Amino acid sequence: MLQFETSVNAQAKLLAEQGYHPSIDDVLDWLVHVDFQLKDFDWIKDQVDLYYPLQTDDIMARPHSVGNESLAAKLLGFSKDVDLKAHFDKFDTNDVAVIRLSHAAITPQVYSVTDQAFHAQWNQGVISGSYRKLMAGVRDDNGVPLTLVFCRLINFNTHQ
Repeated sequence: MLQFETSVNAQAKLLAEQGYHPSIDDVLDWLVHVDFQLKDFDWIKDQVDLYYPLQTDDIMARPHSVGNESLAAKLLGFSKDVDLKAHFDKFDTNDVAVIRLSHAAITPQVYSVTDQAFHAQWNQGVISGSYRKLMAGVRDDNGVPLTLVFCRLINFNTHQ
């Protein structure tokens, strides 16, 4: 059975390298299979963001890592080293409040899938749209709790 699991994970990694974009169901199936542990994580790590649990005085959950192919990185230029206040000041305050609440609700082995609208002032002007977001409480190899975020764009608009 372990050989089969290794083969499936190798196949998933190969598909990701060839441009296959996993669905939220694919990621959720993997999370359940690995019991919400970051095991066999290579196939998806470039497409997800990991955050430390939200603390009361945090502007936003602090990133542990940001996948270079994640929606936040590709669409919004988000990175691990971003100034959180400057970054989230560009967003509608209601959107920021919803994002904070969604981070606060996640605990280990709990997940949610939601559709999230966004409105922001960006370098190219005002942008808006929506995305489907999977958030899941996971643990790393050392048992440290993190929040995994995987998103897929639903629609995107620019405004002049």
